[in-house]
Amino acid sequence: MGDAPGRAHERRRRQRGRRPSGCS
Repeated sequence: MGDAPGRAHERRRRQRGRRPSGCS
């Protein structure tokens, strides 16, 4: 239950320069 919301945060985290491997 984190694939859909995980991808939306991945875009915001990519702008910051961090990896989206922490919210999942």
